[in-house]
Formats: sequence, structure tokens, C-alpha cells
Amino acid sequence: MAGCVGQPTAHPYTLPARVRPSSSILVTGTTGDPISPYAWTRSLASDLAGSRLVTATIDGHGAFDNSPCADGVIDGYLANGTLPAANLVCRT
Repeated sequence: MAGCVGQPTAHPYTLPARVRPSSSILVTGTTGDPISPYAWTRSLASDLAGSRLVTATIDGHGAFDNSPCADGVIDGYLANGTLPAANLVCRT
């Protein structure tokens, strides 16, 4: 991480228009991500029609393995395709 300090931040990938995937997509993010700003996470979720956003109110890159709440949601999605309630917030 120390090697990244002071480096310019990359611009997020932008989709050409609102996208409608053939299956539901789970988007996860943390409010204190030092690599992928949370605003990018919200933007991606809003550009993917029918997606569900899970927010973990923690510092760190990635919600999986950093938030027990998010872990359970992600495991359920990967194992069964189960989506959580809309705009779920995992608080620590």
C-alpha cells in the first residue's frame, strides 16, 4: 500500500448506458475502501439494472472476508443465487 501513496487515482470504468444483465448481480463494497471508492460501487450498482448492493461499513478493500454479515450474503449468492434485500447495509 505504501507504494501507492501519492499516485494518481484511476478513473472508474463507465458503462456506455444502463445495462440489463441476463441474471441478477450482487455488487458489494466497503465505505472505507482505500482502492475502490464507495462512490464507484454505488455507481456500478445503479448502472446494472436489477442488481443488489450490499454495503459494509468498514475500512478495507473488499467486503468478503472483512465483514461476517457480507460474508453470509456473498456465500448465499454464490451457493444458491440468493439475493439479499435491496440496499442491505452490514454494520460492524
